[in-house]
Amino acid sequence: MKYKIVGDDMQTLLISLNKGDALYANPGHFIRKDKCIEMNAYAVGGAKGGLTRVLTGAGVSLAEFSANGNGEVALAGILPGKVLRFELGEGEEIVVEHSAYLASATGSMAIQTIPLGAAVFGGAGLFLQRHRGPEIVFAHVVGGAVETELNGDGEVQIEPGHLAAFQPSLDYDIKYVGSIRAAVLGGAGLFLATFKGRGKVVCHSTPRFAFIRTSGARR
Repeated sequence: MKYKIVGDDMQTLLISLNKGDALYANPGHFIRKDKCIEMNAYAVGGAKGGLTRVLTGAGVSLAEFSANGNGEVALAGILPGKVLRFELGEGEEIVVEHSAYLASATGSMAIQTIPLGAAVFGGAGLFLQRHRGPEIVFAHVVGGAVETELNGDGEVQIEPGHLAAFQPSLDYDIKYVGSIRAAVLGGAGLFLATFKGRGKVVCHSTPRFAFIRTSGARR
């Protein structure tokens, strides 16, 4: 599998597949494919996994692309932003917020939910996808990518709507902060995602849902 990321503020991912290769992607980010590449629905985790994705707003299945010849698939985010690649070696892992997930070399992932309150008041997605290597995962961040590397000292607190991906070597939690009054009158969130330990966190520079709300309000 070869890939190319083109564009600047609205990047597109071009993936070249050889005969016999496969690719799994968020169907909402599909642009085009060559005729020799077959596209089918793929349910992560079978029927139970599909039900989980429906209940959490992620759709029933992924798109599975199977190459019957050499061809190309094009994918992109639906909002202005950057495409990131995470190449995982044997046993390495990355956790990706489901709205940020673009594609991966295999359809294998574990799904974990986050507290409902963090999604409602913090603007986060309802669940996370945990990918384990060997694997290549592509993600889309809205705006730009803000990366934080933790070396074991201190703790970083992140507004949940900005969270795109993180290494599970970090201790991760959603904490209640502030008050309902502050959230309603001042726009401050009631929850923060907290991380400590050793590893990397990647954030959207612009929260996805806030961008959508603001864009709609300006029309």
